[in-house]
Parts: sequence; C-alpha cells; structure tokens
Amino acid sequence: MRAIFVPIFKEVRNIKSKTYEEFVEKFKPKKTTDDCYTPPEIYEVIKDWVCKRYNIDPGNVIRPFWPGGDYEKDEYLPGCVVVDNPPFSILKNICEFYLERGIPFFLFAPHSRCCLVRLPGTG
Repeated sequence: MRAIFVPIFKEVRNIKSKTYEEFVEKFKPKKTTDDCYTPPEIYEVIKDWVCKRYNIDPGNVIRPFWPGGDYEKDEYLPGCVVVDNPPFSILKNICEFYLERGIPFFLFAPHSRCCLVRLPGTG
C-alpha cells in the first residue's frame, strides 16, 4: 500500500496569526516621535560652547542618548558631564534621574518643552 501525502502544510505555513504578529512586534526596536539625530558638526559646536561657557573638560563629556539606548544603564564615571539631545517625551524623567544622582548635565531641547518640566525644588 502506498501512502499519499497532501501538501496541506504549505498553505498553513503561509498563514500568520494575529497573535504571532503581535508577539513578534514586541521584539522590534521601537521608534518614538522624538527620536532625534543631531548632526556631528552641530553637536560639536554646541559641545564646544558648553565646555567654554561652563569650564568643562571636553574629555569628560558623554552622550548617553541614541536610538535603542538606555541612559539609565549607561556608565557615568566621576567627573563626567552629560551634553546631549534627549528624547523630549521623557525629559522630566531624565532630569530627575540626573539630579537624584548628582550627575551634571546640559540637555538641549525646544524651549516650549523645557518650560513644561517642573523639577523638585523649582516651585
């Protein structure tokens, strides 16, 4: 007796369930509307100005914000200063994180966004 195999599995493999798609989506990098890229030449101008204005050694400047990065897990050595363009949607959380840990920072963001951030001790 011969066995007959019907290729039904080919069609099944091509069908992706909504649940599977949702599961896979969780692992894709998320982009927010405030993912921002500062061109290196612009960043260097800002960094140079900040270092001159506030007497900061450029070798102590760090940039913890990049797509997919986690500023809370970055290494902050003693004497470092954060100079960067952060995600605006979590600006308040970022400022609180640095203030609580005594990490000096200079963050550039739109004036309209900075005015919305109310930090402890600022009234």
